[in-house]
Amino acid sequence: CMLCTSRGIAAALPLAPLARFADLDGPTWLAVDVEPALRFSTGVLHL
Repeated sequence: CMLCTSRGIAAALPLAPLARFADLDGPTWLAVDVEPALRFSTGVLHL
């Protein structure tokens, strides 16, 4: 498990389609994320 802010995930998004699996839920484990934060709901990442 690697924790990061939404900014770190946003930087990884262009590479996600090239991967078979992408673990991009790091910001969901943070008590406070940066603004504007990416939105996660039912396993879907919303930009």
